[in-house]
Amino acid sequence: MKPEPHGIDDKFILRPQLAKQLKINAFFTTMPATTWRMMHDMVANHVKYEEGLSGAEESYKMFKTAFQAIGEKSTYKALATYCKSLSAYYVSIKIIAAYEHEVKEYDAQQEALRLHDLYKNGVSLGAEEINRMSSCLSCLLDLVDNSDDGQRSLFSNEQWEFLKAKFTGCRKVNSLLKPVIIDTWKLAAKYAEIDGSFIRSKDIDIYEDNPKICDKSFSSKLTEGDFASVVWSPVIRKILAIRKIIRLKFGESVNSDSTKSKQLQYEDDSNVIGPKVDMRFVLDLNGAEVDVGAVECARALPSEDKLHHDETKLLKEGKDVVDGVINRLHEVDLERVQGRIMQTAGLYGEISCVTLSAPGLYVARHVHKVKMPSDLHLLSPLIDTLLNLIETIQVMEDMALLIKQSEEFFADRRSSFGLKFGRAMGLIRMKNSYQSWLRDTYYFPAKGTRRNSMLPNDFSAIVEPYIDDVDSTHDDGRIPIVGDVDEDGWALLENGRYYNSLIDVYSDEKPT
Repeated sequence: MKPEPHGIDDKFILRPQLAKQLKINAFFTTMPATTWRMMHDMVANHVKYEEGLSGAEESYKMFKTAFQAIGEKSTYKALATYCKSLSAYYVSIKIIAAYEHEVKEYDAQQEALRLHDLYKNGVSLGAEEINRMSSCLSCLLDLVDNSDDGQRSLFSNEQWEFLKAKFTGCRKVNSLLKPVIIDTWKLAAKYAEIDGSFIRSKDIDIYEDNPKICDKSFSSKLTEGDFASVVWSPVIRKILAIRKIIRLKFGESVNSDSTKSKQLQYEDDSNVIGPKVDMRFVLDLNGAEVDVGAVECARALPSEDKLHHDETKLLKEGKDVVDGVINRLHEVDLERVQGRIMQTAGLYGEISCVTLSAPGLYVARHVHKVKMPSDLHLLSPLIDTLLNLIETIQVMEDMALLIKQSEEFFADRRSSFGLKFGRAMGLIRMKNSYQSWLRDTYYFPAKGTRRNSMLPNDFSAIVEPYIDDVDSTHDDGRIPIVGDVDEDGWALLENGRYYNSLIDVYSDEKPT
């Protein structure tokens, strides 16, 4: 069980003078003492703080020595008791395993920076290298691509299996389809197989109207647009019509959240637009479109470069969906926030999800396979594809409902006569604590302008101190407040930053 920091203020930070006196590493002056019990967070930050680590064993000894010194010599009794329990908690096996994982994650960041330097300087990179660079710069762990050329190449086999086990499948929802409907489908499929036609299954007119779509000898003449418009779009629209919560936007279009994020990355470019996506699932809200999912289509047997290109685009699109949803919610259940993305090639498809799994870490995982039948004998198994599509769309629809509920909540707060508050309150930019977990997405510059490529604004392989201006704190580690706390909980600190006591968040500028 994690030690509890009883009697220690949440903002208490060890002063540099005391660290020097106790002969302990200055790293302990960068994070509040109450966070020292979060072993994996401490390990992750230490890997980035301390350059040239010689090994996990050395680092473990550093932690053990520091906790023992504070526990034995500190006159702050609550802190001394806390550190004694921390010393026992930081068991050698656990922390060394954590270091091995975090050092690899840090190596992934360094690899992304190395590839970005090559990319900017015009060096030709393979599609898989571009994918690794883009996903790592976007803080995305790609568990979808299991090939040796993907992010797997940055980890040992044991570490990769550990990651796959740690980040298991995304949350799934129960299907709306009743068992009787499934049985009816199988019966209709059997009749179609016996009759040799689709007449008895009147809802499936794809093959009757477009026989060439299943003709393998004709596949080279079909475009990705043919498969998107004839096969996937009609089926998806039928499912969306069940609840009528979200809609499918067909044809290349852009997520407005992606455009806004890219504009922040390339501030000096006045003609910035986000990446285009073949199909987008959107919620219409107050005259705007809110993205809750995306699809990229390819023709049958596409090139490897095309597959890598689409995957790279979709992973970041899934991440942007997650960011957009979290930025719109007042309460967040991370299991319910997923960026579902679908990549198709002809009649086949893969559905994946992107989730926010830890501060600054997004994880992409495989969820479903989907396949449209190429002949009558495959009609019965099609029910599995339909169930997978329905489940995926239900996840998106549930997120859309959460967004609508939050919009009503914030609209109510803004109203002078709101049903819940009865007083006027400005829209708070920081709506929930998980927004501090979000990280910017990496976007490619305009074609032919590699040298203009910019890193995401908040991407850094070096940890920053948790709170700056340590020397201006009180003895207990708190930064003095200047003035009064406003009705929304915001107060100006002596160091020029703002702090909200209601949601325990710091900000460089006061949200309005």
